[in-house]
Amino acid sequence: MKANGDYFAGVVRRGADAVAEGLELKPVSGPVKNATGRIAITFAILLIGAHVAMSVVFAQSNVRPPVTQAPSLPAFDAVSVKPFVPTGPWHRNPQLDPKRLYMEGCSPEEMIVYAYGINYNQIEGLPEWARRQYFQVEGVTEKPTARDQMLLMLRRVLAERFQFAFTDTDTMRPVDALVVSPKGLKMKPSTSDTDCGNGVISFDRVKAAKLPPNSSVPFAGCTVAELVKAFNAIRSREPGLPVIDKTGLTGQYSMLIWERGPECQEIPGGGQHCDPAETLEDAVKRELGLELVKTNARYRLLHTTKITQPSAN
Repeated sequence: MKANGDYFAGVVRRGADAVAEGLELKPVSGPVKNATGRIAITFAILLIGAHVAMSVVFAQSNVRPPVTQAPSLPAFDAVSVKPFVPTGPWHRNPQLDPKRLYMEGCSPEEMIVYAYGINYNQIEGLPEWARRQYFQVEGVTEKPTARDQMLLMLRRVLAERFQFAFTDTDTMRPVDALVVSPKGLKMKPSTSDTDCGNGVISFDRVKAAKLPPNSSVPFAGCTVAELVKAFNAIRSREPGLPVIDKTGLTGQYSMLIWERGPECQEIPGGGQHCDPAETLEDAVKRELGLELVKTNARYRLLHTTKITQPSAN
């Protein structure tokens, strides 16, 4: 049998392309000398092509099996999940003490973000009700329990009461990396949570900062991780790449970021012309000495495969 190098290379490519594109492989047609040997070799090469293609796919995206996790997770000694109907402002942040987790008026999306420690743009495939319906969740334990164990228990609540299941992927994709500006860092380390305001935008703190008129405060925080989470919260509602932390900064900093508002001028003959307001990205660069640069990096995504209305208590 005459072996042609171009032929073998073409068959390998066909096998790889077929696997990558999900095509059905068809046998080679036409008169062939030593057909049995030719078919055997062709089949072997197609398997090699398939192996190469799958290696490339998994090198780009690490896909883990569907996750439910309920049987392997710790559980609250008692748990309650009830619908929540807002009648006014309420406390959205989860409340934790050694024997109790309480979440008032949180959507399933917010519970997932909190339980898995991810950003809003790291969860996809949720139905609209899972973003817009609110629930009251209370879990208690007989013995004092660490925060990380409480979060595992909340994952179990999501799996058992909401039937939440997902695939966990780690995909190479375009991102914006937060880095220290070439001109240097402008923010100074904070000595305590109180010094950095505990991440609270209070009236007294804003007043003490003596901000320019027509400005707004979109973020206050103590760590770069909190700033990155704020960027991703904005970009879950507006177009924009995910943001990752590449600053290497792990300490606490006093961050109160203000943005310039739109500047408007009267137009002869009536009306106004307004320059757009400053963006958070611009304000962070001006005030903190941090900036966003485009790059490629692995970014975790949870893709929802199932979620249902919660079962009754």
